[in-house]
Amino acid sequence: MSVKVRLLTYNIFCRPPLIKNNQDDYKDERLKMFKDNFIRNQTFDIITFQEMFWCFSSRQKQLIEYATGSGYPHHRSCPAFRYFPIPEFLVDGGILLLSRYKILEDDFLVYCKGVNSDRLAAKGVMYAKICIPFEPEGQFIVFHLFTTHMQASYATNLSNGPNDNVRERQTLMLKNFIISKIEGDGFPIILMGDFNVNGRKSATDGADSEEYIQFLRLLDSPKHYSIVDLLKFSYRGHPVTVGDAIEKDGLPPVPKETALTNPHDWLCRGSVDYIFLLKRVQEIVPVSSCDLETPYTVIATEASYTVNRTHIVKLTVHAEDTKVQPFFVDGMPFSQLSDHYGVSTVLNFTHTPVPKSSSYH
Repeated sequence: MSVKVRLLTYNIFCRPPLIKNNQDDYKDERLKMFKDNFIRNQTFDIITFQEMFWCFSSRQKQLIEYATGSGYPHHRSCPAFRYFPIPEFLVDGGILLLSRYKILEDDFLVYCKGVNSDRLAAKGVMYAKICIPFEPEGQFIVFHLFTTHMQASYATNLSNGPNDNVRERQTLMLKNFIISKIEGDGFPIILMGDFNVNGRKSATDGADSEEYIQFLRLLDSPKHYSIVDLLKFSYRGHPVTVGDAIEKDGLPPVPKETALTNPHDWLCRGSVDYIFLLKRVQEIVPVSSCDLETPYTVIATEASYTVNRTHIVKLTVHAEDTKVQPFFVDGMPFSQLSDHYGVSTVLNFTHTPVPKSSSYH
C-alpha cells in the first residue's frame, strides 16, 4: 500500500501592516486568492509559510480559521515572545505550518538576532513530527519536518558580510536543533523554507554558488545525515525562485514582476527557497543513484519503521515531483501571489508488513 504526501513551502509575503516595497503589497487580495484556489481545493497536504506574521495583524488567524474549515485541522505558528519589561523582538518569526495530518510533537527554536530589519523579527526554525495513518487501522507513517526562514541580504550591506555572518551562526543552530530531534529513531527527515542562501552562481548561471557550497558544508552532519537538494536535482541546477526576468528576441532582460518585488531584487534571478531530504547515514534500503544526467530518476530512497514497528516504510522521491510553483495570476495589479515562487514536492511512502522471521526491532 502507498501514501502520497504533497508538500509546499512558500514565502507568501504577508508582512505586518504599513510595510510595503512599492505602492501596495496587496496582502489581503493575494491571501484571498491563495485561500480560494489552493486551501479550499486542498492542492497540498502540508504547507509551510514564511512571512505569514501574526503580530499586529489578524491575517494569520483568519487563514488558520479558513484552513481548519477546509480540511487542515492541524497547524503550528511561531510562539509568543516577551514584550515586558524590554521587548525581545518587535514581530514574530512569520512561520506558519498547515497540515491535513496530525502533529505528534512540535517545537520552535529562535535564532540569534539578525541584522538590519531582520533584528526586529524572531526568526527561527519550526519542527513538527508528522503522523500519517494508513490501513489497516492503527498503523502510522511518521516523518520529521523542519521549516525555517533565515537572515536576509540587504542592499545596505554592500559586502553582505554582516548578513552572511548571521546566516552562518543560524545554520549551525539549525543543524544542532535538527540533530537533537532526530536522534534515536529512523524516521525520514525533510527540511524546507526560505534560507536566503542564493544557490545560483550568477543571475544567468544556475550552477552552485560559493555561498551555497559553504552553507551545505555547515549544515551537513556526516554522523547523522547527508543532504539531497530535491529542487536542484529536479532542475539539474538551481532554478529562479525570486527576482525572475523575461528575455526574448535578443533584447535586454526585464523584470518579470515589479508590483511586489523590491526594486533591489529586480533581475537578481536568485534561488533561495529549498526542500532538502536529509538522508540517514544508516539506511535499511539502498539509496538510488543521484546521476544528474539521468532524467526523471528516483532521487533517494530511505526506509524506517512505523510507530508500532509492525510495518517497514520506504520513502521515495522522484525528480519530476519537485517543482517551482510560481502562482501566476491574471487580471490583477500583481502578476503572481508573492515576490517569491513556492517549491513543492511529493513524498511517496510505501509500507509492507515486517516479515515474521525478521530480527528488526
